[in-house]
Amino acid sequence: MTRRFGLLLMAAALAAAATPRELLLKEKDHETLGKKIGAYYTAVAEKEGIAAAKAEVGEAIAKLNKKLSKKSEVDLLGLHDDLSAAFTASITYSGRPKTGKVFDVEEEIRGLQLAYSVHLPKSYKSNKGALPLVLCIPDEGEDRARHLDEEWNHPGLRDSVILASLQMPEDVSTWTERTGGLGTVMFGIRHLRDNYAIDPDRIFLAGRGAGVAAAGEIAEMFPFTFAGVIGRSGELGDTSPKNFRNLPCYFSGGGSKVTEFTDGAKELGYDNMTVDPGGNLDDLQKWIESTVRDANPSSITFAPTTPFGDCYWLRADGFDPAENPELTATIDREKNVIAITSKGISTANLWFNDALVDLSREVTVICNGVEHKDTFKRNLTIALDRYFLSNDASRIYTAAKGYDLPDAGTD
Repeated sequence: MTRRFGLLLMAAALAAAATPRELLLKEKDHETLGKKIGAYYTAVAEKEGIAAAKAEVGEAIAKLNKKLSKKSEVDLLGLHDDLSAAFTASITYSGRPKTGKVFDVEEEIRGLQLAYSVHLPKSYKSNKGALPLVLCIPDEGEDRARHLDEEWNHPGLRDSVILASLQMPEDVSTWTERTGGLGTVMFGIRHLRDNYAIDPDRIFLAGRGAGVAAAGEIAEMFPFTFAGVIGRSGELGDTSPKNFRNLPCYFSGGGSKVTEFTDGAKELGYDNMTVDPGGNLDDLQKWIESTVRDANPSSITFAPTTPFGDCYWLRADGFDPAENPELTATIDREKNVIAITSKGISTANLWFNDALVDLSREVTVICNGVEHKDTFKRNLTIALDRYFLSNDASRIYTAAKGYDLPDAGTD
């Protein structure tokens, strides 16, 4: 995949956003900046001309700021929706993949043998708009291509959604390990997004049979990656609902573990669980169509189960997963206040954008009762670096700072 502008891709991504987009720039402006951003990432990949390419991005932003100043005193780096559109506009896709039928893909990525089957709608064209992705973990021993043909053979879904089914390791016990099924899922998402026009706010992780438990546990580790989790004809494991505050789930079938999980979510105040034992693919299609990720939620609850501490706009550091660390962070944008309470976590590294707080004003961050007041200058380097790492145009950040979390106790 190379990074350039895709006008219709951008439009579709914007239309599917969790909240209405407020764009001050025209499409041609997004195109101009998108091309410069794409050229920068090409320079990074080729390790040549990086500084010059970055300077051109800065110059393009300066020109657009001059244009914007005729209407109001704003900074493009503070216009999250326009900035997101420009980063989306840096993407294009090469090749003409098969459409309307299931085909296999195999690739070696960082020593991992990735294999999946995929079905693209007959009408799929990368320049016609980004589509939802349903990434499937089949049952133990289930053929990945047959899984799509037998379990996802629904005309409405096949015409509107990209369906992919992963080849998971033979040993089910490794399905949530980094070098096993977890790596397969995460590298699978990256490979699919690099090659097909996928809406980052509409990526669903679906499990069937033994795949339900794996999907639940992986989503618990990386809740910010998915728009929703789907469980079909299978039971959850010991997944806690704590990290699912912003992650809806749909279960058609399941047993006591699903009941325990969804009841626990309700006790936490989460109203985003759907249990429909008689649900069919018509029902599931309606749920998928109505479910969109909130990429910049105002409240986060995160209890890390692995050493990986990233969650939406925050990264937790200095914790031991075995000691049951936990963190809750809430934003009051009107007051420009972020309040964090935690246990067992020593540091919270925050990424900021103007969808979360108003960076033209002082920001107050309260960490376990200790108040910090900061002002930030929006930074292009942070935006470019974070997007390079996340490949997620809905989560563009322009400022960052780490905060100590005093008196972070443990159980």
